[in-house]
Amino acid sequence: MTIKQLISQWRLFSKKMPPNLALEKVFQHFQNDVLSLNIFEQFLEQLAHEADFLTYLTPLPLVNTLIGLLQPQHGQTFYLANIESGSFLIAANDYANAVQTEESTPILNPLQLYARSSNNLSELAFKLANLDYFHLSEQIPLETDFIVGNFLEDWDSIPFEHFRGKIALIIPDDWLFEHKTKIQRKDVLDYFNCQFLVRLPEGTFHGKDCIANLLILETPVSPPKSDSSTKNEKSLWVYDLRTGISWLETTAQLSFYLNQFTSIYDAPYRSKDQRLKQVFAHELQTDWDYWWLEETDFTNKPILSKTRFFQDALNDLYSLNNLLKV
Repeated sequence: MTIKQLISQWRLFSKKMPPNLALEKVFQHFQNDVLSLNIFEQFLEQLAHEADFLTYLTPLPLVNTLIGLLQPQHGQTFYLANIESGSFLIAANDYANAVQTEESTPILNPLQLYARSSNNLSELAFKLANLDYFHLSEQIPLETDFIVGNFLEDWDSIPFEHFRGKIALIIPDDWLFEHKTKIQRKDVLDYFNCQFLVRLPEGTFHGKDCIANLLILETPVSPPKSDSSTKNEKSLWVYDLRTGISWLETTAQLSFYLNQFTSIYDAPYRSKDQRLKQVFAHELQTDWDYWWLEETDFTNKPILSKTRFFQDALNDLYSLNNLLKV
């Protein structure tokens, strides 16, 4: 079975039924064929250009980058607030397995995987990845170490007073300045530190008008203080991965630019990257739509050849194959 065959079959079914039902029909049609998780994800990526209901599908390079930054391990709890194809849970589980393999010790307490909901698409992904254990929970467990998802509509359900871990959210641009999300932005400054806001390049997601950001939050070791002077010292690290970058056409391009961010993630204070800026709380006020770079700052940006893109794509597939070994 090839991606071309899957796409062709979906187009045939989508003429007779709604797109989401057509997708389910495709997999029923090929249920006796061998389908790898890699082919499955590549098919969804290609399909997202035609199917509006997959517009905000998180691309694998972003999934794998995010899991690599969070570094979930066995003995911890991972909560996925919004489920798409299940890639975040699969990648988190495989990352924990890879770490455990390097340590050569038995798994006594496996990584606890929680999802707020499930669907046919995610269940198929879990089946392909041999991931048959995860919990469904509308509530975020108190002992959660990682919360990951798209913009959280149920922000109030996060147990801020008890939560000690990391949160990674993919948020739209309007979250940064809309009045209805003002309280959430205040919570970020009240309860978290070591925060990163990454302005993702246009074309990261498959929707033409889908422009988003990655917000990475980490709670302090000790409970936050109510002292206003301490709060004013807080800051947000902004990494502008959008200005000066043209519309992304391939996931290999996305991988290349995400590597720029990961190279400074662990040592932001020592980095001199022009895309990185520390913005203090008093500068943010109520609007986080913060810019300081101009397109002209990147007139001499390097041109990546198609050969380099092709090599990046091969490297991504090789890395993904190792990450998703079962």
